[in-house]
Amino acid sequence: MEIVVWFLGKESEAKKLRETYTRGWPEVRLSKLFTADLFIPLHALLTPAKKSVTFDDILDESLFVDPELNDLDLMEKGEAFGVYVKRVNPAFVKLLAGIRLDDIPSVAKKWHACKEMTSFYDSQGWSKKQAVEEVERMLADVVKFAKRAIREKKAIMQIFSL
Repeated sequence: MEIVVWFLGKESEAKKLRETYTRGWPEVRLSKLFTADLFIPLHALLTPAKKSVTFDDILDESLFVDPELNDLDLMEKGEAFGVYVKRVNPAFVKLLAGIRLDDIPSVAKKWHACKEMTSFYDSQGWSKKQAVEEVERMLADVVKFAKRAIREKKAIMQIFSL
């Protein structure tokens, strides 16, 4: 099963991250098969404005793209393979870093209660208790990671493979 991981580094190191991400990069692991769009309801919970949250509010920019993935002919044939390194939107990182550690349990419960999260964990066969504990664990890790990213003036990045 695929584990989704966020990495910490300088944006200018995205290509190096692509080449060496299994070795020594600060990282935080999300739930198995967790996708970035599952952060959309969390973003909505953290912002008072009722604006629509999109995928770009979570992952906003490709910092590195393997050349094959830019080859339209290979993409259309389904023969392109490679990696994208996407940046976690700095505005979202600030929202995450703004969560007080004492508030993590209550925010995690509210996030888990969102239909997208409940559906995701139900489809994975998690009990409600297990899912809430996992969401709290993941949120605690992500909040600490966001605080570190801001403190060290670094980006949080995610790798996607095709």
